Amino acid sequence: MDIQETSEIAHTIPPAPTPPSPDKPVVEDPVRFMNDFEASDYFKTAYDKFFEGKKLAPDVTDQEKYNAFAENEVAKLALLDFAEKEETYVYNPSFFPQEVRQKLNDYIEQTRDLAKMMRGATRDEIISTDLMRSIYHDKAAYALRDAGLVGSYRLGKAFARLVLISRGLDNFETSRVSDLERMKRFIGVA
Repeated sequence: MDIQETSEIAHTIPPAPTPPSPDKPVVEDPVRFMNDFEASDYFKTAYDKFFEGKKLAPDVTDQEKYNAFAENEVAKLALLDFAEKEETYVYNPSFFPQEVRQKLNDYIEQTRDLAKMMRGATRDEIISTDLMRSIYHDKAAYALRDAGLVGSYRLGKAFARLVLISRGLDNFETSRVSDLERMKRFIGVA
């Protein structure tokens, strides 16, 4: 889960959305976007770095290597870097199967509710709403993965954040914070 500390939540509500840069291609099709990402230097560099210095058994398949990489934080960061610097993803619900669209829309609405709630809600109300947002985030990530739109749960979480970014509900800086770092902040360790 990626529960955020109350003070972190207040600082993560992004300003009004900025239009996509005219210098970058804008893509609405999630399959094309993910294919472009996997063909990019961002993906290749992160993939190579992930396996650098690792000794793998000779019978490890390319699919097993991909799966290990795709579930790692390095893959998430590479996807976010690609989206920020190379190709703008813009959420268009018509490109998604109904079940995935519903999970993404639930996540969007829960995030909007959390943003509205920041004005005048108690700490417990905010934490409760953020917990629900986190659950919807997980459901969206699994739906994206299960539909074959992304290669892993972790990439699904990153892609769901791109959906929020395209709707002006998140930003790249907060999307890069690791789940572990979020949890540390929540329990007061960091």
